[in-house]
Amino acid sequence: MTTAQLRKKQEEDVDIGPLLKWKEDGIQRPAWSEISDESLSFKALWAQWNSLRVENRLLKRAWERPDGKHTTYAVGYSGH
Repeated sequence: MTTAQLRKKQEEDVDIGPLLKWKEDGIQRPAWSEISDESLSFKALWAQWNSLRVENRLLKRAWERPDGKHTTYAVGYSGH
């Protein structure tokens, strides 16, 4: 899958799409009261807000390995 195709999937994803837009727009993390009715997948991503970033037009989650080296993984899409 190309970056453009993955981007489209992320934009269309009901859980990832809003987070991708908020991160791109520089929106501060919404309060729990604003997202509490969302899906479990959405809330799991929301809980990782500080680890999420947009890189190469894709929403990705930064993950620090136990050895201290940083690795970044694409969030992907849930298919919803």
